[in-house]
Amino acid sequence: MKKLVSILFLFTGLVVFGQQSTTTMSAAVNNTTVSTCDEFIIDSGGQGGAGYGNNENVTVTFCPSTLNDTIYLQFNLFDLDLTPDATGAVDSMIIYDGNSTSSPVIGSYTGNSISSNTVFQASATNASGCITIQFISNAVGPNGMYTAAVTCTPPCADPYAAGIISNGDAVDSIAACVGEVVTFADNGSYAQPGFSLVDYEWDFMDGTNANGLNVGHAFDNPGEYRVQLYVTDNNGCTNPNLIDLKVYVATEPVFTGFPADTTLCLGEQISLVATPQSYPVQWSGFPGSNSVTDGCLYDNMLGQPQTINLVQTGFTAGATMNSLADLQSICLDIEHSFMGDLVISIECPNGQSVTLHQQGGGGTNLGVPVAATNIDCNDPATQGTPWTYCFTPTATQTWVAAAPVGGALPAGNYASVNSLAGLIGCPLNGTWAINVIDNWGIDDGMITTFSVNFDPSLYPNITTFEPGIGNNSDSSYWDPTSPMIGSITPDGNSLTTAITQPGSYTYDYYVTDDFGCTNDSTVVVTVTANPQADAGLDTTICLTANNQVQLEGGIAGVSTCDYVLRLEDSWGDGWSGNSINVNINGTTSNYTLTNAQNGGDWVEYTLTIPHGAPYSLSFLATGTFANECEIILYDPTGAVVIQYGQNGQTPTSQTFSFVGDCLGNLDFAWTPSAILNDATLSDPIATVSQQVTMYLEMYPTGHPLCSTSDSMTIFIESTSNPGNDTSIMFCTYDAPEDLFGYLGPNAEQVNEQWLDTALNVIQMPFDPSVMPSGTYAHVVGSSCTDTAFIDVTVVDFDIQITPTDITCNSANDGQVVITDPNGVTYTINGPGGAQINTTGQFNNLAPGTYNVIVESLNGCTKDTLFALTEPAPLQLTSWPSDTIICEGFTLPVSAQGNGGSSQLVYTWFANGTQDQVGQNVGLTPITSPTQYCVELSETCGSPTVTECFTVEFPEDIVADIVPDVNSGCYPVPVVFSNNTASSDVASVTYDFGDGNTITQDDLLPVSNVFENPGVYTVTVTTTSIYGCVYTEVFTDMIEVFDYPLANISVSPSEASMFDPNFNFTANGSVDATNLWWTFNGAINGSSTQWEPQVSYPDLEIGEYQVMLVVENDFGCQDTAYTTVSVVSDVVIYAPNAFTPDGDEYNQNFRVRIMGIDPYDFTLEIYNRWGELIFVSNDPDKGWDGTYQGKVVQDGAYAWKIRTKDRIDDNVYTWTGSVTVIK
Repeated sequence: MKKLVSILFLFTGLVVFGQQSTTTMSAAVNNTTVSTCDEFIIDSGGQGGAGYGNNENVTVTFCPSTLNDTIYLQFNLFDLDLTPDATGAVDSMIIYDGNSTSSPVIGSYTGNSISSNTVFQASATNASGCITIQFISNAVGPNGMYTAAVTCTPPCADPYAAGIISNGDAVDSIAACVGEVVTFADNGSYAQPGFSLVDYEWDFMDGTNANGLNVGHAFDNPGEYRVQLYVTDNNGCTNPNLIDLKVYVATEPVFTGFPADTTLCLGEQISLVATPQSYPVQWSGFPGSNSVTDGCLYDNMLGQPQTINLVQTGFTAGATMNSLADLQSICLDIEHSFMGDLVISIECPNGQSVTLHQQGGGGTNLGVPVAATNIDCNDPATQGTPWTYCFTPTATQTWVAAAPVGGALPAGNYASVNSLAGLIGCPLNGTWAINVIDNWGIDDGMITTFSVNFDPSLYPNITTFEPGIGNNSDSSYWDPTSPMIGSITPDGNSLTTAITQPGSYTYDYYVTDDFGCTNDSTVVVTVTANPQADAGLDTTICLTANNQVQLEGGIAGVSTCDYVLRLEDSWGDGWSGNSINVNINGTTSNYTLTNAQNGGDWVEYTLTIPHGAPYSLSFLATGTFANECEIILYDPTGAVVIQYGQNGQTPTSQTFSFVGDCLGNLDFAWTPSAILNDATLSDPIATVSQQVTMYLEMYPTGHPLCSTSDSMTIFIESTSNPGNDTSIMFCTYDAPEDLFGYLGPNAEQVNEQWLDTALNVIQMPFDPSVMPSGTYAHVVGSSCTDTAFIDVTVVDFDIQITPTDITCNSANDGQVVITDPNGVTYTINGPGGAQINTTGQFNNLAPGTYNVIVESLNGCTKDTLFALTEPAPLQLTSWPSDTIICEGFTLPVSAQGNGGSSQLVYTWFANGTQDQVGQNVGLTPITSPTQYCVELSETCGSPTVTECFTVEFPEDIVADIVPDVNSGCYPVPVVFSNNTASSDVASVTYDFGDGNTITQDDLLPVSNVFENPGVYTVTVTTTSIYGCVYTEVFTDMIEVFDYPLANISVSPSEASMFDPNFNFTANGSVDATNLWWTFNGAINGSSTQWEPQVSYPDLEIGEYQVMLVVENDFGCQDTAYTTVSVVSDVVIYAPNAFTPDGDEYNQNFRVRIMGIDPYDFTLEIYNRWGELIFVSNDPDKGWDGTYQGKVVQDGAYAWKIRTKDRIDDNVYTWTGSVTVIK
């Protein structure tokens, strides 16, 4: 049989690559032939129609479009009306095995005599491979319906499959590991004689396939797999036999009770103990399959069976379905929008089939379809929701019987249209197929799952196996290369760590089962670094009566820690406008939960809080559904600080206040403890009377092995005298000076520090040139300090200079304004000398650099510089260069200048006379040469600048052309040489006076053909490189002559061969002064006469060409031709009496004849009674007057001559009489 999966592939290919056609059996296709291998046939009512009509008689022949294939005709619906007409005839269909109605009849069918899925195929003796259908309906009765599908198929001869496992324990079985590659090989599969194998497909029974003679496959899941090989020959046929190669894939161990990942603090260790014999897992199951869950059918393949295959294996070899009790159900997961157009059948491995549903049910839906689109098996959006429908032997209602009016058919168990007993005798092993035919293209549907379920007692025993694992280090062991190992037991199953550094350490444990499969499990031991104790900084206290110090123990480097605020909503739609304020160390932030955060269920915020800082929480019930809001605050150790709002209670608006604690879950121990109020606190109070060192040990609560320590020292110190407060003043240029001398005689310098106005430490001396005014502090002592202050005033200047530059080049109208808050006199010294005043304003200044001196009231001075600038002098940066232009042309020019401070003015002069004003102008010189100058000036009157250039006219160009000929008979080709003496030519245009012009950019020769008679004037236009145009006219330079006209007149146009003479004349010729005749074949073959007479040889018939050449005064000639004919002529002379009396005169009757064919001549003589008495075929032989050897009697005798023309085979007949006289 053909492998059904191949048929499915063919149909899928048609959808993707081809186009199914439809033949509607109407009068429009009567007596036609359809070449196809994919055709949907439907009655004349069409898709969704009411069926065929009355009085139809339609014949259509279907032939295969693929060479050597035969037509495969399968009916899906056949329901013809059985109402008889007056003659008793009913509607019928005749099917012929061939390409016409004269072919053998396969059968004549009426009613529903063709069941669904009935197949007609062209017979082996049908060389055409075609099938002809003739449908006939009578004139009465309601309409019926029919549909069918046409495909092409060659016949099958089943191939045979054989295969082995190449790397197995045996050729038909192997124990393997998950992921291990098992290799399979063909072992002598063969096709039947006349065919060859083209495909080897391996089904690994894990949902995957591979193609090839030899393949490898790794199984991803444990279990038993019975691998099958399907071979396909070049006829598309597949083997029906199964090869059952058994693969047992080991289960992976379950490491129940295996040590879990562990977290330690540095200083702690752990022992890891494994129990390998508790890890193996048993597998049990049935290796076959009773369902396909990845099927998909398209809904746009009309009338064609679409197939989903289910391969059943594992039953006892040769097992069959012996009764209906063996079958429990056939189930489909299907969605479809129009149940009434479906035909569904099931086919078992030996080809037996049962129709499950045969249309009907109208528009009832199956499942929940998506009617708007066609099914795309790769796009879930096009697929509806399938429901499960089962066909069982015990159900009583078919789909049609149970179909509701509208809506969908409920999921459940139903009866098939044909009894499921039709499957009795089917093999259990092999390919079961569900076939679906969709007869309407605008609906929607697909099948996703197909299953066949038999009596459980038919299934073979469950396969059970369990890979074993040994208890010693050859089968199970901890990896000895793992880091930080203290010891491993001899059996390899226990390991003790010896970790000395923080970090994550991975310990791998391996087991190898008796399938040879190695698996492992891993323990990660995370060792956290211990928090480093910080006893605080060394502290110095000043000597007092009560020397107490607050110690500040903690974690080194930690000043803040992270709390977590979790907000939840019991309804899962956010806090609906409610929020919570969190104040940390005086700064308030607001938090809430929105729908966008985790669907409105919850959100967590990290709060960074300094250790010891106050913080508080306040709920704000400013929205709705406040009773859904829940609040939880976690400290850095994960412990709950506070939670409220749970169980539907609205959170209170009370403010909850706390202090940040970054040291939770730690134990502290200070020594010496005798001077402390509580040695277990992180911040105890110490009472000291002398210098002492304090020691702190810290460890996580409950983990004393993970401790760290630190120490700090408390110093005691007395206070020194810093001196007296005072004030001083400096100029910025005063010399640097140590300020200590201004503090008084009792000032001390013990551990002294000077602080500037920003309290930065500085060094003496004080430098007024760089140090600002302000209060400076003198601090003495190390830990116990005292301070004296000096107010320093540094007289500095803030000189502001506002200059006003010179407005026009070479002018002296500059100004400057100088100001300073400390200035009382202002001095400037520049190009005009020194000036001094108290206002700081100076006018009428020349351009240049000025020195400024400002003096304050206390005599401090400061000087600086400023400069006054003037506009740049005028400058012409571009102007025209010397130029040559054509006389009368206007030269567009422009100039470009810069400089100045006002509007620039461009003035143009021609030979010293002002011509125009403007930056861009047009100059039209009158004389050559002309000197032009452009002057640049500005409105403020700065000095002007001038530049000049010269404009000249070029020399005129006089064209000089010479033709190689001046005249001739048309057409006259002429080559013109251009001898113009100028190097300034840019282009030359020639107008030849005959409508032709040529333009070229050089002085090379040009040519022109003058096609018509006439006198031509040539005009030459020369354009120079400057654009000047010069025109020269050469009048009547070329003369072209016309030709004479030759004309022949002849009389006659044809002459007899007995008088072959002709008269010719040339008097009809025009403009001819000379002439020459040529007479081919004439006695005199030429002449120069105007009217010659010409003779041709006698008796030489034929056509003779005559040529006349005439010439005019210019030597132009014309020729004329004509033909004259010398024609054949027949002349006959017959005497009217002769005397056959024996003397020597007039003894014979002989006809004299010329111009005939002597070989086609007959002379007949008749007597008075019409009797033929003489016959001759020789024109030169006469009658001697005898008949049968005797001279005839005197009297008149009739004669008749029949002959042909010697030239043209014309037939002549003459008759007459001759008198015999003796």
